[in-house]
Amino acid sequence: MFALQATQSLDAQAEPLRRPFNENIVFNYGFDNNYGSGSCRDFNCGGYCYSGHTGTDHAMVVGTNILAGADGTVAAINNSCADYGSFGNTCGGRCGNYVRIRHADGQTTIYCHMKLNSLTVAVGQAVSCGQKVGQSASSGSSTGPHLHVGWSTNGVSRDLYRGSCTSSPGTWRQQNGYREAVGTSCGCVPSPEVCDGKDNNCNGEVDEGDVCEIDALTQAPASYAPARTSDVNGDGLQDACGRFAEGWACYLATGLGFGEKIQTNLMSDASGWGAAAHYATIRMGDVDGDGLADVCARHSTKGYQCWRSTGTDFEHYGDAPGYTNAEGWNRPEFYTTFRLVDIDGDGRDDVCARGPQGWSCQLSTGTGFGEHVVGPTWSDASGFGRAQYYGTIRTGDLNGDGKQDVCIRRIAGFDCFLSTGRGFERFALNEHFSNAGGWSDMKYWSSLRLVDFDGDGRDDVCARFSGGIRCLRSTETGFGEDLVAIAALSDASGWSDPTNHMTLRTGDVNGDGAQDFCVRANAGMRCYGLDGTESFSLAGPEWSDASGWDKPQHYHTVALTDIDPDRRRDLCARASAGLVCARASDEGFVRVSNLGAFTNAQGWSDPKYYSTLRLGSGVCRPEQCNGFDDDCDGVIDNGQPGEMGLTRPAIAARLVEAILPEQAVAGSIVVASVRFLNEGREAWAARAVHLEAVANDAQLIEALRPATGWPQPDMAATLMAAVAPGEVGEWSFSLRVPEDAGVFDRVLFVLSTDDGPISCPAPSVSLRLGITTDDGSGNNNNNNNNNGNGNNDNNNNGGGNPELDAGELDAARSPGSSVQTTSTSSCAMSGAAGPGGSWPALLALLGLLGLRRRWRDKARLLALGLLIFAVGCEASKEPVQPVQSAATNQQAGALVANDFADHSARINSPAPRQIAVYGTWQLLARPTALLPNSDAPPSFKVELRRDGEPVSWPLGDELISTAVFVPSAQDFDEPPSLAVRTPNGRLLHVDIKSGSASELDDQIGLLISVAANGCCLSYMRGEMGMQMELRVVRLADGAVQSIALDENAWAPAISPDGTRVIYVSATPSGNASIVVRELGAAATSQVLVEDARIFPTGPQPPFWTEQGIAFTSEHGVYLLDPSGRLIGQNLEANGLLVDLNDGRFVDVDGQSVTWSK
Repeated sequence: MFALQATQSLDAQAEPLRRPFNENIVFNYGFDNNYGSGSCRDFNCGGYCYSGHTGTDHAMVVGTNILAGADGTVAAINNSCADYGSFGNTCGGRCGNYVRIRHADGQTTIYCHMKLNSLTVAVGQAVSCGQKVGQSASSGSSTGPHLHVGWSTNGVSRDLYRGSCTSSPGTWRQQNGYREAVGTSCGCVPSPEVCDGKDNNCNGEVDEGDVCEIDALTQAPASYAPARTSDVNGDGLQDACGRFAEGWACYLATGLGFGEKIQTNLMSDASGWGAAAHYATIRMGDVDGDGLADVCARHSTKGYQCWRSTGTDFEHYGDAPGYTNAEGWNRPEFYTTFRLVDIDGDGRDDVCARGPQGWSCQLSTGTGFGEHVVGPTWSDASGFGRAQYYGTIRTGDLNGDGKQDVCIRRIAGFDCFLSTGRGFERFALNEHFSNAGGWSDMKYWSSLRLVDFDGDGRDDVCARFSGGIRCLRSTETGFGEDLVAIAALSDASGWSDPTNHMTLRTGDVNGDGAQDFCVRANAGMRCYGLDGTESFSLAGPEWSDASGWDKPQHYHTVALTDIDPDRRRDLCARASAGLVCARASDEGFVRVSNLGAFTNAQGWSDPKYYSTLRLGSGVCRPEQCNGFDDDCDGVIDNGQPGEMGLTRPAIAARLVEAILPEQAVAGSIVVASVRFLNEGREAWAARAVHLEAVANDAQLIEALRPATGWPQPDMAATLMAAVAPGEVGEWSFSLRVPEDAGVFDRVLFVLSTDDGPISCPAPSVSLRLGITTDDGSGNNNNNNNNNGNGNNDNNNNGGGNPELDAGELDAARSPGSSVQTTSTSSCAMSGAAGPGGSWPALLALLGLLGLRRRWRDKARLLALGLLIFAVGCEASKEPVQPVQSAATNQQAGALVANDFADHSARINSPAPRQIAVYGTWQLLARPTALLPNSDAPPSFKVELRRDGEPVSWPLGDELISTAVFVPSAQDFDEPPSLAVRTPNGRLLHVDIKSGSASELDDQIGLLISVAANGCCLSYMRGEMGMQMELRVVRLADGAVQSIALDENAWAPAISPDGTRVIYVSATPSGNASIVVRELGAAATSQVLVEDARIFPTGPQPPFWTEQGIAFTSEHGVYLLDPSGRLIGQNLEANGLLVDLNDGRFVDVDGQSVTWSK
């Protein structure tokens, strides 16, 4: 995969391996790429593995020939274990009989669980690829005959397979498909070149051509052709859409997350859309200009197909002809170049792409596609058929005329053309981006963006240079000469890594109208931009490497989108468990509820799905009354937009009528009444909506306020009864008639809530009436449009407060309608959507009040409780499934010999067993279900008892592999503690008295030994067959002594006083030797038995007591003196434990063990 390039570059010359056997057997359990930190995850994000597994298991019959995977030298062998071990058997460091080979590249392979005396090689011997090195069996820690193959560098194991859920480059010469047997050839097997750090086509070159570039372009269209809109229901929020196996689907944004799903059967796998030449062409845009996001993609025979959104579904819109396979459009140099862009400024997105002859477009007509517009001749013949050129096609509005222009990189630089609506004209060639300047390298050219970074309405050219992100301003005639520095994302700081630079996204995150830049650092997302002339940076979600975000199925899906009404761009991306998003806010990025869709469990780790995830960047449009900042000016519903959006704001009001006398004497008091329709989503509570007077001069309001006053100096009336959405509310108040009729022109009455003025669609009214003096003369300028016969056109019915009839109410409620208001008196009124005179100043004041309201609304949303989750790259939750290949099924009867079956029936019995004992304390265990034909470690559910009664166990339901009681070194009457090894190799110290547990180490071997005085623990550390480190932990202070060993070793036992350790070690000749080592500064060792035939193998730990070293072997239980001499044995005992409280020897059933000579 493309994401592995950084790792693969280190392993480009790694020795490739063939299958180490001739039989056509697939692996049954693979490497755990979660490294024991949770549910296992194999290389393909599946569950064919088990927690902590560091190799690959293949079930096979005993006696199968095992072959060297590649040329090399034998580094180590062990030939001392019985053919049939059991789970928990530590012989050979759990690996049983093995061969370890070092290859010319310094890496090693190891082959475990082989048959005793079958090894055909010796240490130091050169071996060739395919040479037999021994035969298979089930020695060591094994639940059935199988071969464990491990691959490591400097002692660190890695997955033999490459895939989307591993950072390993893999090492199989011919990997083949998932759950298929790997190849057996030792030579190069020609296959199509892919981006994997290998020479697939056997021509001596690695990843040549554009294979890695094509991977990037097919997997990450969100980086170079982001959707301008994915708002499929027109509510102003960007929805989350993508192609599932069953077809195209969208989840509707709610403002706080995602809700309803729209599912179709369009573009399903069953219809053939699972090929990159199809799914990589999916684009979203508005092809019919109705404000809803549509979807288009290339069909093999029907051309470029488009489906328009209806708000609840998708229906066929039209097919742009051409673009078929027969015309060559199944080639990536063509199909990756599709764009949906409006090149003629008519509000409908057109279809454009680069074909064999160059760039061209088909104009959308509203019902399909029509006129063909020819653009620049960026043909293959002119050299544009390389990814470094066609992969840089970018569209944007360079001159601010509303038409989308187009640019491409050529040898000499970045070449841009302006759209005329019916063609394209040369704009400018920018030589900063030439091949001579190094821009043929994908780490640079892939970052080219057309983006308005300074907010002047023209898109500029920005990209990541070797020293960081720089921009060149677009001017009326070309581009400026000065590079504007945005962020120091330099190569020297590691930004040449594709897991970082490929995540560059642009959008306005701070709401200033200028586009900013967000990109993923190793620790998480970071955003950069200019705040005026000063640069700023902002920390985003912690989508870190450590959480798995360095995988392409995650980082390629990063999107700057808009999932809430504020028009600041938010961040979303796909995690293993679904879509995670964080809203941009004053406080930074705030997590919202994650969407449990687009998950690994649904197959979305595959590029044919994750590369189709679309979240629109959002488009600016004329403001509507919908609770959103449609025109991207930072203010919601500003300017009192009269047109209702598809989504209604929580609070909205439309003027219905105003009632007051036709004329009144100056200085008299009249009663006015205004009525507003509730067009919002929420009811108006009684006493919560007020009619406020707004003016630039407080004296103007005072001129209208009667002596008896209003509820507040600038509040004329308060709503007295609740009003539901769709109903009409009324505000009545007293009004003093001013001497000057011009006062009415300068005072606006506005509906307001406690949070501020209502924004739209018509929440205000200006009042007018004729003014007379006491002598009857008039001094007003009434604009009531009198018809000349004394009757006013306002259709006065003599007073009262009539309700709207049904037709008028329906018209008032309909989105986008313009309500015709009526008056029941000779007064004049006007809604403030378009006032003249001094109203612009008042509207500016309202704009400031609206801005103030915007921040309060935002705070209210947060106070209502955005669900905030800490979401990371969870592991796949797929359960481990026992697997048998066809070959395994045929051989099932031969897999387990009778003696092994008898041994397993005893050792692996589901009955509870005693695994540790100390005085009246017991630790009982029940084994969980075994994975057949594997080296999965023991996994027990345990119960702690004292005097036969259960007591609280600090680890609860956590599974363990082994445990030993640790006597208190200070007071033997105190409750003991325990040393516990978990199945994933962690060493825990469990304190029974306090009920706590602390982790002391990890990656330890199976067995732990405790000194009888309780001072210390000893154990081996390292992976299977490579346990080459002895560690001793002093429990009093946690001090650790680490001793490097020359050979693989196992089963340590520490002396009662904690000064010596005895253990088993493999020898260069393959035998097992017994070694004693003094601890302390000298740490000298002595071989007690050179070729031991009886030695500890577990599954119980050995104990060094005053009577000798007691241990379990493959043949029985034994007692050695400190010189290595056998002094006792019991061939019938069912395991062996030592009670360090009183020195008793017991078996796992609690029966006493006695010794015979």
